[in-house]
Amino acid sequence: MTDQTRRWLLPASVAILALAACITSIGHDFTYDDRYVIMMNERVHSLRHFWRYFAQSYWPPKYGGDGYRPMLILTFAAEWVIGHGAAWVFHLTNILLTVATALAVYWMALALLPEIGAWLAAALFAVHPVHVEVTGNMVGQAELLVALSLVVAMGWYLRRRHAGEIRTRDVALLSLLYAIALFSKEHAAVFAGLLLVAEWTVVRDERPWRARIVAVRPLALALVAVSLLYYLGRSQVQADLVGFAPYAAFRFLNMGEAARVGTMLHEFPRIAQLMLFPR
Repeated sequence: MTDQTRRWLLPASVAILALAACITSIGHDFTYDDRYVIMMNERVHSLRHFWRYFAQSYWPPKYGGDGYRPMLILTFAAEWVIGHGAAWVFHLTNILLTVATALAVYWMALALLPEIGAWLAAALFAVHPVHVEVTGNMVGQAELLVALSLVVAMGWYLRRRHAGEIRTRDVALLSLLYAIALFSKEHAAVFAGLLLVAEWTVVRDERPWRARIVAVRPLALALVAVSLLYYLGRSQVQADLVGFAPYAAFRFLNMGEAARVGTMLHEFPRIAQLMLFPR
């Protein structure tokens, strides 16, 4: 196998694996949260006043008004308008985002590993069953937007750090990717932590930590600015930091903010088990 053949065959096979893992969802309908957030939510059935999404909650007020994800709602509205409400358009978008994210993982891994190692990482990511709910449900598009944005951002960051300094245009690009991810779903806030872990483990820089901090300080300040902008917008929509308005069903189950956070923490060991041993 020539080098040129391997260069296109490896990413092509990653794309095929990702496609094979989720292509069957194309014929599915709206289900679970999809019905309330998209199908029965008139706010996402038009792009006429799209800027208002940045001043609205993710869930419709009559279902609790939970969350703040304006970029996600904007993409839902675009897909609804393009497909006139057809479910297959949303599933096709999820499939394309899944393939793109798997390819982005391969590209990111190439910054750290030889081609075969990067292929193994991306191939495992492409077929890992922990992604089933994300790729199968339309509302899982939030996770896909976050994953694609942050994986591309990490790949770019690693390449720039290995090449030298972070330039102004790099700061702008990384800040934009972070903003897209954060305004799609709140857990994109882990990006700063990922950068710290990368600096600690895989970034090759022989300079003292003080000099390294100075090198990435413009990016750090830009990410703080994006985060503050997000929390400013969220604070105008949500009454509390958790962003949980007690819907009737949750009041009946006695699930307030503390119970919701506790439920999430209780699931961490099971999620870790599924990542390592997906039975």
